[in-house]
Amino acid sequence: DIAYNGTPGSSGFGSFEFNDHNGDPAIWTLSEPYGASDWWPCKDTPADKADSSEVWVTADEFFVTVSNGNLIAEINNGDGTKTYKWKNSYPIAHYLISLAMTNYTLYENYFEYEPGKQMPVVHYNYPGNWNSTRKNQEDHCITMLDVFSDIYGLYPFIDQKYGHAEFSWGGAMEHQTVSTMGFFYESIMAHELAHQWFGDKITCKDWHHIWLNEGFATYSEALLVERLYGKDAYNNYILGEMASAKSANGSIWVQNINSVDEIFSSSRSYSKGSVVLHMLRGVVGDENFFNIIKAYSDDPDLAYDVAETSDFQRVCETVSGMNLENFFEDWIYGEKYPKYAYGFSVDSVANGYNVNLSVDQIQNTNLFWMPIQINVKTSAGNNTFTIWDSLKTQNFTLFVENYPTQIQFDPNNLILKETTDKIINPALNQGILLVNAIDWKIGDALISSYENEAFWGDTKISFWDLFSEPTSGYPSSLPEPIGNGSISNFSISNYSTVIWLSEFLSNDINVWQNLAIMDYLNEGGNVILITKRGKDFISEPMRDYLGITWDENDYSLIKDLKSAKDGFTNIELLKDNSSVSLFSTELNKISSELLYESEESFTSPKGSGVWSKPDGKGQFVYIAARPYSLDPIDLRTNIQKLLVEGMGELVNIDGDNKVIPTTISLGQNYPNPFNPTTT
Repeated sequence: DIAYNGTPGSSGFGSFEFNDHNGDPAIWTLSEPYGASDWWPCKDTPADKADSSEVWVTADEFFVTVSNGNLIAEINNGDGTKTYKWKNSYPIAHYLISLAMTNYTLYENYFEYEPGKQMPVVHYNYPGNWNSTRKNQEDHCITMLDVFSDIYGLYPFIDQKYGHAEFSWGGAMEHQTVSTMGFFYESIMAHELAHQWFGDKITCKDWHHIWLNEGFATYSEALLVERLYGKDAYNNYILGEMASAKSANGSIWVQNINSVDEIFSSSRSYSKGSVVLHMLRGVVGDENFFNIIKAYSDDPDLAYDVAETSDFQRVCETVSGMNLENFFEDWIYGEKYPKYAYGFSVDSVANGYNVNLSVDQIQNTNLFWMPIQINVKTSAGNNTFTIWDSLKTQNFTLFVENYPTQIQFDPNNLILKETTDKIINPALNQGILLVNAIDWKIGDALISSYENEAFWGDTKISFWDLFSEPTSGYPSSLPEPIGNGSISNFSISNYSTVIWLSEFLSNDINVWQNLAIMDYLNEGGNVILITKRGKDFISEPMRDYLGITWDENDYSLIKDLKSAKDGFTNIELLKDNSSVSLFSTELNKISSELLYESEESFTSPKGSGVWSKPDGKGQFVYIAARPYSLDPIDLRTNIQKLLVEGMGELVNIDGDNKVIPTTISLGQNYPNPFNPTTT
């Protein structure tokens, strides 16, 4: 025996605390990670578990004392004091030994784990906080015990108890068999209960591997949500953890275990640790994953002992039969997460189509080895593929029988990542695509512009509407839309010219920003953007492409749009435009020409229209105005000139599918009668 006495210290999260609730005294401990030695002599490492523990406390009879294991004696000493004796018969990490003392109100219910066999579930509540809401919360613990016992194996201390002891701290702690609770929300109750398997039954060998405790407990919250509320709720829960995980710095393997904040980094040890398990599930599949978790919990070398990441990796590889060295190296010992840039083109081949998929990893950290699900949407349905990506740039060929219209990259969100959709080898062979990004609620002015074909003149167009069809139907001048809502890069890549009409009163800015407009321009696609808020739409690379310098005033009022280029006419404004993004009339690219300028109300003209025509690339036109505020006849004349004479688009004859050619040339005759090798 070791005799010791003194006043306990308090470090970390509050290793030994004296405080109160509603004026009543309370005493509690929270020793993780380095606080146990503040109040009892111990070997301060989780690597060496005690084979059992007993906590005896003699205190004023006011106090109800709670600790690990079973209450083997409650003795009234006859002098105004009571002695509580608690005995835990299982191996226990030093930091999990605890006590909590105050004038608790006890609520007890039972977990029936087999017919006729029950384990007590005890809840020690502050008297002032005991009510029907708390009772419902604590009754819900029985459901959680049932769920986790089904997933992980039977509750690991089934012949003792589980329970909660309330304390005055803004969190909770998974003390073995009795979690100390500052709150009783479902997620935190699930988290601390899951720790009884991962943290208490199997404890991280040292604080470098704390994710084996906290990542598992956090992921258990998501598994409970999935079991009780369905897969969609689970996916939403994981999205929240992923958002947090993206802010994590450093590796999940904690490098500085002298820092409590580093050990218990919520974004890294908790959120990213849980997301690693979500991703592992995606890599090995559901059946393997849940077999892994049970095998890990029951592993004879680890159960009621300690583990490090290599132990868990061993179990994963044994059960799944997969080599997961790269997975653990990337996600546990590496940093950050992959950032993918991807795009695809389509080739027609015998009996179907090849989808040529290009994937780049553009992050500045290590490359990641991951299987990635790719969903190819076709005219006949969906085709799902799994590619294995591990390089800076990788190309894949996916065969489908029907024409592909879209791909979804990691559609089930199995990977912590960021993605950028890119355009590669665009077809650019389907003429003009007019994209309406203006709410039809604008009314008559917008309808009139469409009826007068102000935005395309006599050219042939396809039409995409970011909005739903107006209640009165589409103007008769428009073809049926090929799509509604958000538009993809692949959709625009089929067209040689995209005309984008924006009011900026809708969310079209988000759709625009998600498109690879610069890729499209660099690959030879033409863009006409008509919006009053160009500065919000035009990124820095786009501004440089146009060769403009923004006006010192972010937004201006304009009253006119005067032609600045021969062959183009003034465009009357039907109404003054406010909040317009203008630019200097002095352009800084020889490939750019000033189209329009606004003079009225300014001391010197300001640029309100520009046309960029770089060699070997697409043309880019920006007109700074509300599209429907421009006189439709004036605009029609100028737009048609841009499209036909400038961009080489074709003109309809009487609105049918016939077109007027703009150039005539003679090609090689075929077959060639003077060449005997021709057939």
